[in-house]
Amino acid sequence: MTNILFVCKHNRFRSVIAEAFFKKLNKDKKIKAKSAGVIVGNPVGKGVRRVAKSLNLQIKTRPDHLSQKLLQWQNIIVIVADNVPHSLFANKKIKRVRVDLIICSKLKRAQATLNEIISNLSRKIPIIYTSAINEMDIGEFQRNGKDDWEAWHFAAAASGLPFGEFRPNGGESFEDVYERAKRFYEQLLKKHSFKHILLVGHATFSMYIILNALGLPSNEGKYYQLSNASVSTLDINKSRKVLKFHINDYHHLIWAGLKVNHA
Repeated sequence: MTNILFVCKHNRFRSVIAEAFFKKLNKDKKIKAKSAGVIVGNPVGKGVRRVAKSLNLQIKTRPDHLSQKLLQWQNIIVIVADNVPHSLFANKKIKRVRVDLIICSKLKRAQATLNEIISNLSRKIPIIYTSAINEMDIGEFQRNGKDDWEAWHFAAAASGLPFGEFRPNGGESFEDVYERAKRFYEQLLKKHSFKHILLVGHATFSMYIILNALGLPSNEGKYYQLSNASVSTLDINKSRKVLKFHINDYHHLIWAGLKVNHA
């Protein structure tokens, strides 16, 4: 069986169309195709759906993100975007850095990432699992273990509230998550200062940790994006000032032994 994975930045246009075209033309049942994006994106837009319809293509409307499961499934990757770094798929070992403590979200997807990290560390490191750094809870729009962000966007728009203030039933608003990140960050500095700490979590919460560390308000998050499997580093001194920071570094190993074709 040959499994082809088309990859672009957001899985909202190029890789979606590539997947659909391939499936339309492919007559070999032993060849399967899927697509994914490196960065978390919005639902596939109306313009893309119109293009697909004009070409008589069946496309998905919700983007998929480059994940452990997809990387294990594929045996050929086709990059269909010039803004996806080829080094993302370099066959190298994860860089070993000093880590004194690991704090991981209690969500399964974060723990799956942590398992891969642990397998590449040279020594055993204490681990704390906590729901304090879980990803944003979107309440009623979390269905069958998946986050329905398309439905969330429709409901947020219909509410008349700024997106940052919209709180779904049983869930959190972006402002809630920002405040949760603030509380966690303050406790982190109080309990674990002068340690090299690795946080294994999720994009929205991690971004709000970074914004709190840099003293920026939540609305500054619109100028930043964290990619799947990216690493952000903050160097914080005794006075709690960030001396150096590097955000959204994804030029490192995601998976070893990938076969990569560049389109």
